[in-house]
Amino acid sequence: MHPAVGGETVLIDCTGLGAVSSPPADGEPGNSSRPVATPAVTIGGAPGTVSFRGLAPGFVGLNQVNVVILSGLASDDQPVSISTAGSQINSALLPVQETPAKIMTLPIEVIGYNRTTAWVSFSIPTGTNLNGLSLWLKIHGLRSQNQASVQLNGGPWAAH
Repeated sequence: MHPAVGGETVLIDCTGLGAVSSPPADGEPGNSSRPVATPAVTIGGAPGTVSFRGLAPGFVGLNQVNVVILSGLASDDQPVSISTAGSQINSALLPVQETPAKIMTLPIEVIGYNRTTAWVSFSIPTGTNLNGLSLWLKIHGLRSQNQASVQLNGGPWAAH
């Protein structure tokens, strides 16, 4: 089993979600009927987004709750609590791995002299505030054979 990561959906099998909207006959497997009351799920104290809740298809008396893991949870065994109608019905621990930091890479193709092509990539570091971010390019030397330089947001020139 691998730890859950922010943005992933985990499937939780449980019991105790209460009456369902369209119950199967006694002893018959579940038919994905939804519980009358909507369960609330918290993971590490943060509310999870429930994307499905209902009887687990093919099982007798088993509920299934699909929950999207929030980003930003620390790497650890995080407590998972499920409650319905204000009463906690189930709890367990879920191994969670901190969502890896992402760096945005911007690849740029430069077509220069005599239709020669050069690729240059720029990376925007983790933690950069992207709100209101503007990108601008300066390209130099397109008329020179096999030479081109590209600059992003006034940073260093990348030459090819």
